[in-house]
Amino acid sequence: ANQGIEKIGFMKIDVEGYEPAVIAGAEAVLQNPSLLAVVMEVPAAGPLEELDAKFRSCGFTLHHYDPDARVLRRGAHGSNAIYARMQSDLAERLRTAKPLRVRCLSV
Repeated sequence: ANQGIEKIGFMKIDVEGYEPAVIAGAEAVLQNPSLLAVVMEVPAAGPLEELDAKFRSCGFTLHHYDPDARVLRRGAHGSNAIYARMQSDLAERLRTAKPLRVRCLSV
């Protein structure tokens, strides 16, 4: 059920190995152009190519975040993946957003 939510711009998926099932059930959300980015842990084992193909078929590309430069960079790095569409819009938001202080660090 949509619970009255009309637009989702960002989604975080952290489901400890159940990513394929979640992605399969999120088809309508992934197809919605208002969704600009999905962040998820990269499964250590499993159908990463399948997940990547699903995101690409919905118009997303794989990135990682460089906090020092405050930019998205293409490709995976580390255990988190950022699938994004409309990178120019996201790049502008990252560039112009106020830095966030987390435990004395600016990100």
